[in-house]
Parts: sequence; C-alpha cells; structure tokens
Amino acid sequence: MTAGEVLKRVLQDARRNQFDIRPHAWSRMNQRGVTVADLRAAMMSAKSADWDATQETWRLSGGTDTDDAELVVCVAVEWTVAVVTVFLE
Repeated sequence: MTAGEVLKRVLQDARRNQFDIRPHAWSRMNQRGVTVADLRAAMMSAKSADWDATQETWRLSGGTDTDDAELVVCVAVEWTVAVVTVFLE
C-alpha cells in the first residue's frame, strides 16, 4: 500500500466513523486530552503518511485536531483502520 492509498483510506474511514481505537491509543488519548473528535479531525486533515517498519504502522502527520493543534496519529491499516497511538507535535 502506498502513502497516498493510506491517506485516502484513512480519510474515507474517518468520515464514516469506521475505525477502531486500540487500548494503547485510548490510554494515550486520555493522558494527552485527545477526544475522538480530535482524532477524526487529525485523520481527515493529515497531509503525509510515513511507514514505520519497526512498529509496522503508518505515521500520519500534518493533521490538526479540533483546536487546530497538530496531532500525529499512528495507524495500522488492516480490514479497518486501527488507531495505534497519538501524540501532540
């Protein structure tokens, strides 16, 4: 899967609310004050997707949350998009 295909898939799934949030991501979201609305906004506005071979996830960058703060989202693209973790830049 190419970076462009990942961005397209993430955008489609985020618009439809068809993505899973893994337990680790829920924990990080709670620690960092990130809401599901923030997560969706960042997924839908992400500008780049970079493959992390070590974690076997895609790092989505350039997206912003509902307050226009940059939010990085790491996802695994499987049958559905699974959010693995999030962090503020």
